Amino acid sequence: MKLNPFRKKTSGYLATLQADYADLCKQVEATETELASARDERDARADASRQLEAQHPGRLAISATEKTARVAANAAQQAVGDLEHTLWTLNRQQADLRDRIEAPARLAAAKEALGGLNRQRQALQAEIEKTHTLIARIERHIGEIEAGVSAETQAASQSMITGDGEFVMPEALVRMDTELRVARVTLADLCDKAKRLDAELKSLPDQWREARRTFRHARAAVAEIDVQEQLPALIELIARAAVSRHECDRAQSAHCYEVEIPHELVSAIQTRLDAEVPAN
Repeated sequence: MKLNPFRKKTSGYLATLQADYADLCKQVEATETELASARDERDARADASRQLEAQHPGRLAISATEKTARVAANAAQQAVGDLEHTLWTLNRQQADLRDRIEAPARLAAAKEALGGLNRQRQALQAEIEKTHTLIARIERHIGEIEAGVSAETQAASQSMITGDGEFVMPEALVRMDTELRVARVTLADLCDKAKRLDAELKSLPDQWREARRTFRHARAAVAEIDVQEQLPALIELIARAAVSRHECDRAQSAHCYEVEIPHELVSAIQTRLDAEVPAN
């Protein structure tokens, strides 16, 4: 998606996302390190508690030392659980930020994939047409050779009858027989090739739908980034309208202002969006 060079300076929203992502990566790394240490500590305290209790297996009550060791082991396990939850939360936040940050690159890649699939489809169709043309030509040639072989065979048979058993295979018949076998092998190869090409062509619609889905999701994410980049220039005006309306009608929220988009503009934008997807 090309950026408009005439629009106002952006707010740095994407740069903020990138900075937040870098900070999250550091937090994830630090938490992973802390979690590894906590797991080692948990395992060590659990082993120590088991070893103490194993010294007196038949006793009904545990000693104060054993109780302290068990409490420490439980606390270490709880610390691991807390860190695992923290890491899970950070990983989700990291994935969400990464998804938004990588949206422009995904959009460019998806557009290239759509173009590549379109070029592949055209190439396959051209190759299929060429292959079927060759198949028809070979089939006609085989028919001509078979007719020639039949005529030569009939002539050779008659020659054998009239030659009192003395017979020499006509070179023309040998040549046509060899040519016929080669032509049939070639035809079989071409038919196999046509089947492979047809199967490949039939697989393209599924690939196209997936690429188009990826393109649209990435485009929506990029559009959201564009809105957030430009919103600070408008948010004060929007807030003024929302608060003013709220003063007149308390039922209207001061924190939300709905904007109705004209039908004509929606149609125009839809047409432009459709034009961004290469024709299938």
